[in-house]
Amino acid sequence: METSEGKFCPVCKFKNDAEAEICQYCGASMASAPTGSPPTTEMVGLETVQLSKPPAFKTDALIPKGGIAFFMLDSIKPFVVLTLDEIILGRLTEDSLEGCVDLTPHGAFSAGVSRRHAMIRRKKDGFEITDLDSTNGTSVDDFRLIPSRTYDLPNGATLRLARMTIKVAFNPVNK
Repeated sequence: METSEGKFCPVCKFKNDAEAEICQYCGASMASAPTGSPPTTEMVGLETVQLSKPPAFKTDALIPKGGIAFFMLDSIKPFVVLTLDEIILGRLTEDSLEGCVDLTPHGAFSAGVSRRHAMIRRKKDGFEITDLDSTNGTSVDDFRLIPSRTYDLPNGATLRLARMTIKVAFNPVNK
């Protein structure tokens, strides 16, 4: 049992030293961080904190026409490029459907990503995103999505799935 005092980050909920002014995990300000234990494992009131501006990339060279790619924030190389009409973002399990982008190798479990976290679906002129009633929520460019409601997904958007932040880019067919 841990007895040392500390502060829990109001954004990522990780425990930091009691004297910390900035979270050592996500870089958020610890000014309003509570001390002691967090009340629950569900993360309430997440705010997106972008630590650094991701490098620019040229979508035409990396993504085929009609394709969509997902990038970690610090990389110009996508970790997956797909041309599917419907994609589930989450954690792969034995009974997962095809078209699921498994975020487990990127720390999805510890970041609070649900098994079926969000769905991205192709539409005529781009893509749309729906939060699939995930436990810890989905944000697009700092806008928190209402579960089960569909939103347009802008090209170059920053997605926040619980505490995991990824960049999405696509190469539209009608360009």
